[in-house]
Amino acid sequence: RLKSLSDKQKDWRSILTFSIMAFLLVFFLAVVNLACVSGGKLNAPKVLLPYSPTTISNFTLKVNLTKEEQAEHNHCYTWRSTHPEVVAVTPMNLLEEDCSLHAVVSTVSRTDHKMTSIIFVEDKISNEVFHCYVIVDLISRFSISTTTRLISLDDTPEILAVHAYDNEENVFTTLSGMEFQWKFLPNGDKKFFEEQNLKFLKFEDSKYQTPPHILPLERAGKTGDIVLVESVKTGSSTVEATLFDPIYKNVPPATVSLTVIANLMINPPSVHVLVHGKVFYKLEQIRQNVITRIYLPSPQYYMEVVRPDICSFNPETSEAEAISFGSTEIVLRDRNIQDSEQSYQPSALIYVVEPAYISFVVLSYTKWVLETGRDYEICLEIFDSSNHKIYPSDNLIIEALFPAEYFRVNHQTKNGSYFHVTTLKKGVVNIKGSLNGVLSEKKHLFAQALVTEQLLEIYDKIEVEPKSILFPWESNTKFSYSSKLTATGGSGEYSWNSLNLSVATVNNKGYTSPVSLGISTVVAADVKNHRHTGMAKVAVLPPTKIKLLPSKVEAEINTKLLLPVAMFADFEGAEKAFEDCRHLKLSVKFSDKTSFDLIPDHAGSVDTEKISCTSIQLLAKQPGSCRITVTYQGSHKILQASVTVAAYKPLVAESPLSIVTLGSSKDILFSGGPQPWQLDPTEYFEDLIPSANFVSFSHLSGIEFSLHRGLHAFQVVCVGLGEQTLKLKVGNKPTHTNLLPVVVETFVKFICAEPVSLHLQPQVSTISRQSDLPPCPVFLDSNQVIPVHCKQDLTVLLTVTDNQGHKFDNFSSLKFDWKLSDTSLASLNLAEPMRIETDISDRTSKVSAVGYQVVGMFGKPGAVILTVSCQHYISRYLSHYRIPLHSRLRGMISQSLELNLVEGPFITPDSLSIFNHPSNKAYLKINKGSGYFHVESVPTSFVDVRLINHNNTIQVIPKLDGMTQVKVHDLCLDLSHPPSTMAQVSGVGYIHLYVIDKVELGKDIIAKVNILDINGKPLSAKFYHLMNVTLSTESDILSVQPAFDDKGDSTEAQYLVKGLHIGHTTLTCSAIMKSGERIFSKTKPIEVFPPLRLRPRTLTLIIGAVYQILATGGPRTQGSVEFSMENSAKASISNIGLVEALELGSTKLVGQAVGLHPDNNEPVVYSE
Repeated sequence: RLKSLSDKQKDWRSILTFSIMAFLLVFFLAVVNLACVSGGKLNAPKVLLPYSPTTISNFTLKVNLTKEEQAEHNHCYTWRSTHPEVVAVTPMNLLEEDCSLHAVVSTVSRTDHKMTSIIFVEDKISNEVFHCYVIVDLISRFSISTTTRLISLDDTPEILAVHAYDNEENVFTTLSGMEFQWKFLPNGDKKFFEEQNLKFLKFEDSKYQTPPHILPLERAGKTGDIVLVESVKTGSSTVEATLFDPIYKNVPPATVSLTVIANLMINPPSVHVLVHGKVFYKLEQIRQNVITRIYLPSPQYYMEVVRPDICSFNPETSEAEAISFGSTEIVLRDRNIQDSEQSYQPSALIYVVEPAYISFVVLSYTKWVLETGRDYEICLEIFDSSNHKIYPSDNLIIEALFPAEYFRVNHQTKNGSYFHVTTLKKGVVNIKGSLNGVLSEKKHLFAQALVTEQLLEIYDKIEVEPKSILFPWESNTKFSYSSKLTATGGSGEYSWNSLNLSVATVNNKGYTSPVSLGISTVVAADVKNHRHTGMAKVAVLPPTKIKLLPSKVEAEINTKLLLPVAMFADFEGAEKAFEDCRHLKLSVKFSDKTSFDLIPDHAGSVDTEKISCTSIQLLAKQPGSCRITVTYQGSHKILQASVTVAAYKPLVAESPLSIVTLGSSKDILFSGGPQPWQLDPTEYFEDLIPSANFVSFSHLSGIEFSLHRGLHAFQVVCVGLGEQTLKLKVGNKPTHTNLLPVVVETFVKFICAEPVSLHLQPQVSTISRQSDLPPCPVFLDSNQVIPVHCKQDLTVLLTVTDNQGHKFDNFSSLKFDWKLSDTSLASLNLAEPMRIETDISDRTSKVSAVGYQVVGMFGKPGAVILTVSCQHYISRYLSHYRIPLHSRLRGMISQSLELNLVEGPFITPDSLSIFNHPSNKAYLKINKGSGYFHVESVPTSFVDVRLINHNNTIQVIPKLDGMTQVKVHDLCLDLSHPPSTMAQVSGVGYIHLYVIDKVELGKDIIAKVNILDINGKPLSAKFYHLMNVTLSTESDILSVQPAFDDKGDSTEAQYLVKGLHIGHTTLTCSAIMKSGERIFSKTKPIEVFPPLRLRPRTLTLIIGAVYQILATGGPRTQGSVEFSMENSAKASISNIGLVEALELGSTKLVGQAVGLHPDNNEPVVYSE
């Protein structure tokens, strides 16, 4: 039973153990799953630490987060150890709530048995869990790791690191904190260990970073698991490392053998040579990065050949000579190193081969594209059949041919394999070479020489223009400049590059642009050979000077003036101009803003010939001068430049063509052109130059022709018949403030001619005329009869023309005769001579001379003819200018003017009222006047007016309600007060309907309609049909029809209203407005009643008898019956119809249905 119980307990224990293991497995799988889901990761899944009762080993665990997770700051990791008595965990750099991303695990176990603890890391926020196994065990053995076991003298130190292993050959994660003893032991023969060839070096004394766990040991004068060793001299040593901890005293120390050799090279290290070819060897040593030659033979070093049958070697001269085909080795021996370690010494290989081919090589270049004027090193190289390059022994026999036209050979080697040449000329050329044999104790010539040719291209040197470019620099400004660099020479295809891209860039077309302050070099390289280049400097510098360059400083108004601006910088110790500075912010100030305006958004212009990098553009707006100051606000300096500029009007002739009669003069006037330069007016000139001698002229002066008015005036006199050109030149001569003055010129034609025709024209005053009126349709200088006012004196203008129809500008030398056909209507004042004037106030067009003759009117209408004639010159004019011609014209010329003298116009009627309807029209009559009229209404919005010419009638068509004035303008008469009349335009404002409110059946009553305008004034009834006036009833018991009547100017319309059926209804009048709106009168109630009847119709009474008359019919509402007796002596009637006979006889009794008129309360008889 006990055994059975024991077996059962074992079964239960097995089941319990299995359950616990299953639970732990599920738990760990969940933990692993959470760790996989988490974004954070531990830096180590397992850690193996050494056990030591005296030393604590530490290792840092770390949770690594991505940058995004670090930025979120939503993690809080806590740390714990499942066996803190074996491994302790200490969080580092604690954050809030004991959170940390780092923790140090430390061995604290007190037993030397293998122990394990699990470190759990939990994120409190996301509940993610990580874990790491930390194992503590004993060290079973050590080893030392190296990067190399062969150390060169003066080489960098070597790091030696101890690695520890447990009894299962697992590597300990760290030996942090454990102290080791390091020492050197002799390696092999002790004669080579007399002086130590290595030494230990502290990390703190080196140029290398100290491992964190080594630093405290070194500072305590101890050594850890990692040390530095440094070479002292050549030789071999063994390095030993022993752990100080007593518990490991039986663990064998770790050792490693190191050999120090000199950093020697045999030069050449490997060669292929021809049979009988010789090679001279040198031994070189590298110490402190400097190659030093060691001359052989030496007390320490010597060389020897491995196979003397392949190659002979002379140790005294270090020269080897190939004897037969094959390969061997030249080895270096060191007398300080034992034979077993001589294998570390350098050696050189020799391959004795047969030549296969030769070729040319230009050193430092890969392409056979050369440049004129440059030195090149050209070699002829030899290769074997495996394309190995053969060493150019000095005893080789090589020949090469370089055409003297293209090359100058400056130097060549003895064997002819190397040439230093200079290219002389551009072109495509062939060079030739051959290998003929080897020269030893005798010549060993080849049965067939090896030959080669090389085709090469030679181009001119690449030049880049311009050699330097300056760009202006402004702080905090984005650059937008670009300048073209042009390359010449080479093959013509270039690649461009800037050596300092932070200063300037360049594109593949040579356009360079600035980037920042500084100086760069732009290189244009030949695409066929990038070693061939041309260069230009690109400087980005701040401006140091500004200057306005000499240019034209005078401009015609309404034209642009361009002022070139140059800006400079200090470059290479001199002042150099920028090529382009258009994007610099320049401010422009004017001493006077009336003459010029700055043209905004001007892009500027660049003129490299004048070193202009930008320009200021001005617009001349009116004559005058001012001082222009251009300012640049630099980062540390304000730059300014000033210049005086002037604006002038265009130089024009007031009369491009001048015609005068013989002996007459003409004042030739010019305006505009450059004015005297303000800073030096003495150099101003104005020259008139005639093309022939038909005239004499003089300069006119005085206030009227002063230059201050911009005029150039000359009096020119006709002294001979003919035509010529007069040229005027105006300007200033150069001065130091106006180096490039503007000189302008213009031309006029001057004609001296005989008159051939006269022209008369009445001068009709336009002082009182409106400027917008059309002209008089009668051509005042034609053969038509010209209407003029009979009560106003008339001035007649006389002009004279030549055979081309040109009007004379002056004909004062002619004599005229004047006559009138009817002196009872008008008169001429012949006592005073005719005035001849030339108006110079208006210089916008050609002005000719005009003669003035006044005709005085007597105020009577009628017709008169005015005649003028001319046949002679005035002799005193000709004699004054000594003109030797007869005073008589070639023939008499004359002209007549027929005048119609009329009275001023007037309008009938003097006022007008018109209903506002588009179909309505009214008319006004114009009486008297010239017969040529223009009509208008003021204001124009109320009516349209139209002139009916054939009967001088004005048609008026209404548009809007209101009052307007209709004016008549006589186009051919000057009237200070044009005749006018007032026109009233009215619409419907109110409708009055007058009608009694009762009508007898079968009888008619009159309904009257009055329509008032919006001002309350009655409208004429003749307009009612335009208003569509309508009377309407509510039912058919009435009939309405117009009462036929010629309304004339009546303001009332009447309608017959007839009662058709007994009853009650209403009557309304309506009219339609121009807008289509209908207006109604007040509604009038009307009763149709039966006729009034008296019963009996015949009555006979005796005297004194009384009888009651019965009345039937008549109005039923608001009416009464009144009785009356025709002969009241015969009988009487009471107001209730009681009749009393008074005496014998007969009479008539009348009964009337009466009431009051609803509109005016007047009595009305409805029926009788």
